[in-house]
Amino acid sequence: GLVTGVQTCALPISDTTMNTIGGPFTTRSTVNMSAIVRVGGNLTSGATVTFTMTKQGGSITTKTATTGANGVATWSYRLGTKDPKGTYSVKAKATANGLTGLDSSAVTFVVQ
Repeated sequence: GLVTGVQTCALPISDTTMNTIGGPFTTRSTVNMSAIVRVGGNLTSGATVTFTMTKQGGSITTKTATTGANGVATWSYRLGTKDPKGTYSVKAKATANGLTGLDSSAVTFVVQ
């Protein structure tokens, strides 16, 4: 299924919508994540997005990506044999025009 988290920033720097597609996942499958960045309500290209994934047990993995013309940054994470089973959470934070927004709402997915 599709899991969606929506963030509305208190400041008009950037609004980040975090999407996680699919699940539950198994070892050696790929989790495709995306974040949509808007500044002043407009889709923003060239924004830097830092994804932060917290795995079951608390370990953290990060990835930085840049938004395209559609305002979307993506991260495809392949689950390895050492990745623990359980619930993972992911959030995104965008920097655009030299200003950093707030974290998106976290979305979760399950690794079986």
